[in-house]
Amino acid sequence: MTDMDRKRRLRREAEARRSGLAESERRLKSERICQEAIRYLTEESSLLSEGRALFTYLPFRTELDVTPIIEWAWGRHIPVTAPRSNPVSKEMEPVMISSMEEVEENGPWGIREPKPDCPVWTKLDRIGCILMPGLAFDACRRRLGYGGGFYDRFLSRYGRQGLMIPVRLALAFDVQIIPEVPEEEHDYRVDVLITESAVIR
Repeated sequence: MTDMDRKRRLRREAEARRSGLAESERRLKSERICQEAIRYLTEESSLLSEGRALFTYLPFRTELDVTPIIEWAWGRHIPVTAPRSNPVSKEMEPVMISSMEEVEENGPWGIREPKPDCPVWTKLDRIGCILMPGLAFDACRRRLGYGGGFYDRFLSRYGRQGLMIPVRLALAFDVQIIPEVPEEEHDYRVDVLITESAVIR
């Protein structure tokens, strides 16, 4: 079995496990994990100080709901950006949002995205932390994404421009942790992984 086939199988299995959580259980665990993430971001206050932005995914379907972190950032006047994707080039841009009213529910592939009139955040070096989505992770902080490569391509821009990559923070349910995620040369690990039972650095 090739790594690609293995990743495809692992994605199906991970999505099934995450979808298998009852909605009430998923909501409670999301809240607990977000509180731990907020504690981490508060302790590591320099990440989002001096006008640095948070770059976060906008949750959909059974993804862990990071809305409490977004609202925490807004409440502290921390700039919040979210990805807008180009389905042709498979590139994404960080776009500023200041409320959920600036989010449209059905962007490409049915995911939530900033509305077209929201401004692009052009200062890559002023993003202090990226909340990375994923279907599965392992104890070495390897990440299994959805297969589009959007985040890996975005992060590669930092190297090409000689910029330091922001801290990558991932939030996941325990059921998303697997023994080993297959890793390719272009894959980026996360720096910190938080679940309802552990903080892995």
